[in-house]
Amino acid sequence: MNRNSFKKALVLLLAVMMVMSLSGCFNTYSTILDGSEYEMASEYMILDIKPAQTGEDGGTSASPEEIAAEQKAFSEFITSEFTEAIEGSYFASHIYYIDPEAAGIDISKIDVGFGLAPTKDDYIESRKSFDETAAEFSKFNRSLLTPEQQVEYDSFKWELTISRLLSDEKFDYYEQLFAPPNSLDANLVSYLSNWDIRHERDAQDMVLLLHSIPTYVESAIEYAKKQQELELLMTDFDVVSEGAQDVLDIGMDSSVLSNMLEKVDELDLDQTKKDKYKEEITNAFRDSYLPSFQLIIDAMDDMRGGYNNQESYTAFPNGREYYAALLMYNTGTFDSADDIYDYLNAKSDLLLNELFKVYTDYPTEVDKYYDGNMPTTGYTTYSEILEANKTALLQDHPEVKGLEYHIEDADPEEKLAEKNIAAYFLIPPLDGDRIQQMRVEPTGSDVESLDTFMTVSHEGFPGHMYHYAYMYSNIESAYTKTLGNDAFVEGYAVYAQIEAMDYLDDMHQAYKELSKVSTGLSYADYTLADIGINYYGWSKSEMRDFFTDIGYSLNEEDVTDIYDYLRCCPTTYAPYGYGYLRVTDMRDRAMKELGDKFTKLDFNTALLKPGPVPFFIIENYVDKYISDNK
Repeated sequence: MNRNSFKKALVLLLAVMMVMSLSGCFNTYSTILDGSEYEMASEYMILDIKPAQTGEDGGTSASPEEIAAEQKAFSEFITSEFTEAIEGSYFASHIYYIDPEAAGIDISKIDVGFGLAPTKDDYIESRKSFDETAAEFSKFNRSLLTPEQQVEYDSFKWELTISRLLSDEKFDYYEQLFAPPNSLDANLVSYLSNWDIRHERDAQDMVLLLHSIPTYVESAIEYAKKQQELELLMTDFDVVSEGAQDVLDIGMDSSVLSNMLEKVDELDLDQTKKDKYKEEITNAFRDSYLPSFQLIIDAMDDMRGGYNNQESYTAFPNGREYYAALLMYNTGTFDSADDIYDYLNAKSDLLLNELFKVYTDYPTEVDKYYDGNMPTTGYTTYSEILEANKTALLQDHPEVKGLEYHIEDADPEEKLAEKNIAAYFLIPPLDGDRIQQMRVEPTGSDVESLDTFMTVSHEGFPGHMYHYAYMYSNIESAYTKTLGNDAFVEGYAVYAQIEAMDYLDDMHQAYKELSKVSTGLSYADYTLADIGINYYGWSKSEMRDFFTDIGYSLNEEDVTDIYDYLRCCPTTYAPYGYGYLRVTDMRDRAMKELGDKFTKLDFNTALLKPGPVPFFIIENYVDKYISDNK
């Protein structure tokens, strides 16, 4: 089999991969520093670390009392930052806590509602607040902290650094609130579809939350109009209007509303109270929620004809620089966009060679695969997959408690199929029962397919469900657990779904290898296209040429859909593709250096131990694992 023949066959495989969905992992609140997602300045690119005071013996000259005082002060600092962040965000407080008061959260400081889109004054105040935080943080001496505190310190420093870059004045109004498919209207539906009403206060808060939506939407519209004035708007007026109109067409028959009312019915309250809250929620839904979508439609109509970027972030004055910082943030690194692109490009070439090797090693099986004779796993339900994987993962993952789970259909109004999302995982509260939650696309999928197996492995076991159970059982720091650095969280989940292929004992090795390699290759190539569009300024035709040159077969509709998605949702694929490849790099290095002493169990333990933190921290733990076992 020559390489040209292989490339022709590859077109068929990669054309199928084009429709693969991103996991819809609902890690919406992972960065909550000072209640703002992006806060830092370039002058803090390398924050000074106060050096240790060392004596002639090479050890610290600080007294035990000084060390204890430094550790106590740092613990109070991190706790204060975390608490203020939770108190500054109703969403964060609700996601992470069932009973925030018991965790020391002052609920009187929490404003129930969606908040407001930022204004110029908000940006100024945010930078001032950050500078105060950075000044306080710079006083700490890292060398006097405990190992666990040093992880917190390094994570906080990384987050401060990148976030301050992104909060630079020249990036004000760069965040897009009305960019499909993650437009504000779609996000409102998703948020409320998954909103838990767990006790009476939640029912009371839901009324306030619904009534806050019009004010929030009005502020977002003013934000978008300011963007248009500054020539920084990027949206699709038709798509946003159609999505909002869909909500209005469903109206009071909404499953979002009926789900809320069902949750109130499940509360341990007398019927009179239940009826009262249900009536108030129904009225708020009718009087505030639904009219907000008409506000969005009217705003889109009003802004038609004005400035609207049809290209990428490179069309904005500082767009390339903004994207580079955003990419840094979503890859958990300090690496430049050029370096990340070169890294992924080299990895793509290696993975393509691996795919060619699978083809040459198993030509008969691969030909069957290309002919549409797709292998099946034999599983008939999602629970069967999870139960099998929950048992199998114990051979190569540390044992943890809290692997109970619940699966249910996603609300149909979330339109998961249109977003190419097959399933998603919901972050559990820190003080809850630890039952892991998964939502699946309600129109159903081929449960026996390899694609479904990999999706469930990503969102469930040994992916997110296992990962969060491990974190909640083994990581003490609330800040570290809620940091949830996307690059490692999603990179680990891709690694987990690919490694889970080895649990399919009855499947031919050819199909396992095909699925493993092509999944990694697809994530890498999509991330490359993302960087190409948003950093190098590729046109639609240049993006098509990129995919065509490496074997993808795309029609014009494919090209338009992919280009529009990547330009409007920059760095979406980066945590998955880059994160996965960094994890496999660490694994391959450990295997090479340890030889027969390498075990998946020990490697995965080292990998997971520090928590969902930037990669330079995780690599230190893996390096120690390697050095300790040589």
